[in-house]
Amino acid sequence: MFVLFICSRRYSLFTEFILDLLKLGLLSRYNNEHEINYQRRIYAYLQKFQEYYGQFSQDMKEKLSKRIKEDDPEEIESMGPLGFKSCLTPESLWYIPIVFTILLIAVGWVITLPPWQTGDGTAEIIDPLSFLTENERLYPIDNNISNVSYSVSDKNTETIEDPVLNGLMRVFNITRTPVTFAFLGAYFYSMQILVRRFLRRDFRINVFITVSQRIILGIIATWVIFSIPAILSNNYNSFAAVEYMGKLNFLGFIIGAFPSIIWNFLKKHTADWYAFCLPDFTERFPLTELDGLDVWAELRFQEEDISNVPSLATADIVDLMLITRFPGERLIFWIDQAILYMTLGMDTADNNKNKKCENKTPIQNMGAIGIRTATSLIDNFQQNRSTDLWNKAGYTIEEIQSIITSIEANPNIRLIQAWRRFPSYERHCKCDPASWFLL
Repeated sequence: MFVLFICSRRYSLFTEFILDLLKLGLLSRYNNEHEINYQRRIYAYLQKFQEYYGQFSQDMKEKLSKRIKEDDPEEIESMGPLGFKSCLTPESLWYIPIVFTILLIAVGWVITLPPWQTGDGTAEIIDPLSFLTENERLYPIDNNISNVSYSVSDKNTETIEDPVLNGLMRVFNITRTPVTFAFLGAYFYSMQILVRRFLRRDFRINVFITVSQRIILGIIATWVIFSIPAILSNNYNSFAAVEYMGKLNFLGFIIGAFPSIIWNFLKKHTADWYAFCLPDFTERFPLTELDGLDVWAELRFQEEDISNVPSLATADIVDLMLITRFPGERLIFWIDQAILYMTLGMDTADNNKNKKCENKTPIQNMGAIGIRTATSLIDNFQQNRSTDLWNKAGYTIEEIQSIITSIEANPNIRLIQAWRRFPSYERHCKCDPASWFLL
């Protein structure tokens, strides 16, 4: 699936990447920018694309070199540290995490659905932990279902056991432990990630590293959680506690899907002794505060080390457009809004220092007059400096000017403004945008 995605989508992704750079105003030469600096900057964008999606063909390199007025197409090739060519191309590096993920999933399924063998119409489940005694197990294996026999009957005969049906059904009798359910939870969640990333054309090699990490962390987190005596009841070695065992398996499934919840469990069940050692992982400025940003988008940003609003406001827009494959307009809106949120602050209504609007947060005050992004604040202030309007939001003219000055200090605001005024920018662009699409 990954190789098919790269082979079929590489050039279309490159065209979209060039169009995004054009809208951001990065394909034109800056004021007083030297020709060499301009060429190096364009080469850096091309090298980033090749790093994520593989090398260009020789014909493509020649056309790109001609476009940026260079005679040597080899300059576009990916270079290793200190200018040395890497001994492994990105294509060869792709197979390492893919093979590791496949092996990890295969081992997980072998343990979850252990090998079975039939003889004389019977089926036998092979327990991979059979060498452990009952007292050596951290938690029991629920084998109640393995003792169930399946039968068939008709009107003329009495009910008899069906060995074939019995053997076939036992194939799907999984090893019932919290660890195996943690693997199933990680696998369940990972399949959703793979499908969503493929449909969104964001199917890069890092997704396999994410899958492997989730499986490993889910299993380790389950081991840690079920080592806490407060979670295990006094009769956890009793095979009769079917309901209790089901709760443990369900908990293992949840931990496998979301390994980060281990910190909530540790803080809750170790409040009397080790809770003071645990850091606070609660985000003060969570990404989900942004309009339209759901938990799936938040998890995707976390893969790129963006876990809160300030980190998104100062992120590299070019890298995010190239890596995350979110629609450009949606990504620009989130970053634009994040800049405004970071500048105004996200205090709660109770802690709002602005006494003119005590019952609302600063963000809600701006939203009440139709301002949701940083660029909309700048544009509205340039067109309307009425004191009455800004008093409705709880700010004076001097305070708005100070906020705009802070916003304009953000390096991303210039790129966002270029994106917003793209049609007029295209008319004044010193480069020929159409020539980039004749490759």
